[in-house]
Amino acid sequence: DLSAQLFCVPRSPAEAFGTAVRAAAEHAVSAVAAWLPPLASLDDRRAMRKLALAASSSGCTVFALRPAVMSCCASEAALRLQISPAPGASLRSLVRATHPQRLLHRSSEALVALYPLRPAAREAERQAA
Repeated sequence: DLSAQLFCVPRSPAEAFGTAVRAAAEHAVSAVAAWLPPLASLDDRRAMRKLALAASSSGCTVFALRPAVMSCCASEAALRLQISPAPGASLRSLVRATHPQRLLHRSSEALVALYPLRPAAREAERQAA
């Protein structure tokens, strides 16, 4: 149901961060999903920290989608996932999960099958046929 969702297209990476922070700080919002392009190193760290603080103060869940090149940077995230295509498999992906709170940054990997999402109406039509 897209009636309870808000989509915005920011003009710059800084505006993307600012919009995500404002949305995450809003107590009426339960989750924010945002594509956050990288900023300059120090600005990026500050912006991610602001986003984490806004989310923790409001209880909002944030899904920060970042380019793969950002995987080497420090993060406030409780869980980081890196999804990449598995070799030779069109519907499979390799998922790497990292738990930054642990003393040793260990990664776990799993091969998962991904299936295309079907809108509910199309699924209902398919099942009725």
